Amino acid sequence: MAERPTVVVTKYENDVKPKQAVASLS
Repeated sequence: MAERPTVVVTKYENDVKPKQAVASLS
């Protein structure tokens, strides 16, 4: 995975952004 940082970033964004959205709504 180290050779595919974009995959890590995409997973991070897919995991964190929804949580931030939920946190901002609650």
